[in-house]
Amino acid sequence: AAPWQSQDGQARAFYGTGQSFVFASHPERAPPPAQSKLHIYKWAGENTYCQMCDVEHGLIAMGGGGGDFGWIVEENFMKGFTNHCDTFANPSLIEDHGGSFDIYGFEIYGFRSLAELYSTTPVSYGR
Repeated sequence: AAPWQSQDGQARAFYGTGQSFVFASHPERAPPPAQSKLHIYKWAGENTYCQMCDVEHGLIAMGGGGGDFGWIVEENFMKGFTNHCDTFANPSLIEDHGGSFDIYGFEIYGFRSLAELYSTTPVSYGR
């Protein structure tokens, strides 16, 4: 995983690592044995299209390959779309509306290492 940021002026440049994943909460579609209501789709190793932040076009996305994103959020965080992608070998993460969804609220959580928490040097994410 890597901080969300544009990639040195490159629009639509993917970055990140195989530590990335996407998830869905629809146990009826999870492959057996489904023991949880949350299904995590780990990096499948097919490509390195882990994440993308395109500031110029106002979008963020995870996963790619096979013609679609695992998920993409655009239009100022108001609209999104999900579909199968080769990066995570996931199905569409929602069942209805052909993978399209409206966003009514958006929360982002992050984790910091102990070194970052106790560092006297400010940590900067993004530009």
